Amino acid sequence: MNPPAAVNRTPGPHHSRAVARAAGTEADARRRVTELLRAAGAALDSTAAGDALLVASELVTNAIRAGRRAAVARRRSR
Repeated sequence: MNPPAAVNRTPGPHHSRAVARAAGTEADARRRVTELLRAAGAALDSTAAGDALLVASELVTNAIRAGRRAAVARRRSR
């Protein structure tokens, strides 16, 4: 069995622009989850709906922060 191929995790040349465009995506994620909850007939004032909105927001926020750290680290290494 062959070992798994190496994954290149180095940000590409367009990475910093993608991070800059991410502003507001937390709100976009919450809005999309709200749409999905409504479509599923979930009560938007339920604990589960609140938890789903919080998780979506946290995941997007963490992804944006991680992307920014990678972009800063890349600029510093030049």
